[in-house]
Amino acid sequence: MSTFRNPAFTLPEYPPFAPDNPPTEAQHGVLGQLDGTWVNAPGIYGIHTTILPAPGSTSEQQFGTFLFKTQEYTEKLEFRKKTSPVRNRLGSNEQFNGAVNYETSICDRNGVEQHFEMGQYLWIGVWTHHGASPYDTPACLFSRKASLKDVKDNFTFPTLAEGAQGPQFIPPYSISRQGSIPHGNAVQLFGSQPLDPNIGIPYKDIPGAPVIADLWDEKSVAFDKTMGYTAEKLRKATNNTRVKPDIASYSVYQGVQPKDGFPAGTLDPNSGEAYMKRIFNATQQLNCSSGTVVTDPLFPYCVQPNLKLVDANKGLDIISHDHFTLNTNPPNSTGLQGGSLNNVAVDRYAKIFDIEVRVWISKVKDKQSGKIVDQLQYEQRIHFEFQYGVDGTKTKWPHYQCNTLRRLEDL
Repeated sequence: MSTFRNPAFTLPEYPPFAPDNPPTEAQHGVLGQLDGTWVNAPGIYGIHTTILPAPGSTSEQQFGTFLFKTQEYTEKLEFRKKTSPVRNRLGSNEQFNGAVNYETSICDRNGVEQHFEMGQYLWIGVWTHHGASPYDTPACLFSRKASLKDVKDNFTFPTLAEGAQGPQFIPPYSISRQGSIPHGNAVQLFGSQPLDPNIGIPYKDIPGAPVIADLWDEKSVAFDKTMGYTAEKLRKATNNTRVKPDIASYSVYQGVQPKDGFPAGTLDPNSGEAYMKRIFNATQQLNCSSGTVVTDPLFPYCVQPNLKLVDANKGLDIISHDHFTLNTNPPNSTGLQGGSLNNVAVDRYAKIFDIEVRVWISKVKDKQSGKIVDQLQYEQRIHFEFQYGVDGTKTKWPHYQCNTLRRLEDL
């Protein structure tokens, strides 16, 4: 979030901090709506797509080799608000963060645990002008001038006298997330709710359903253009419809390359199209109660995972929603960035390049009972870096997670 500037508003001082009466209640902003336990509704599944180094490969052996893995999943996602604020003593500024702990457990359709993670979301505060935040009671940010006692206790005279105060901190983001992932990663992301550009106030209770993505959107597909295939090619090949392109049915040529090119109906094994053939035809194995194993196709969700979110919203009476976006490398930002710290093996063989998370919290009206219930949807996109393109540039390999959840007590 860039700092809002509007000549109609002046930036006043933060509320003065009262040392004898500090805040005792935390402000959680939009994160307060997450508090509780969220699970998949019956018949609704999340999906992940993951591109990993192919068994036996290294960056030095063969360019462009990868393993594509995708599955539907169910999830139990728990959030817990901390009622007390977390105080940061920053000299001329006092900051009180609102913490929301989270923990998730993810199982595939066969009930086998695939992932678990824990961490915290923090509400940092919004201050673009007075009254800019719909969440300003209690306040998160305070100004603090030096008192006569401070001058004496901290030996600041004559540099800082009574009443001295440095510049006030204006947070560039209102939300942060810090997570611990047992693959060997510690992540930090920053972001905000979108601002109304006219008045500099975060949008809240936006009417209607969330806008997730267009079909074959470049930022939403399970492949990256550095892999040799693009969303634009896919749109042209499918006439922008939910059908598989012709190359999905082609075979990958296994012989010695002929002088005049590849036989009709075959793909160059080193082409982006050959990579995409696996993604277009991805399946999962489901164990049935009868003991048989069923192969379940996952198209089109294996190609664009967030279509799961789009389809989950079809036919629902969604009254309003809030949303926010977090990123390890927030766009249009020249200041503080997030990032990932990786264990040695992960850093060497499947390093995280960037992470982006989009979250939507919707109010949904049940058509039978008329009851208003909450719905939580998220899309998380991670790019790994491993191996290199033949021209020496690095390749980005996407890992997506998308899910639609309801509060446990509403099911």
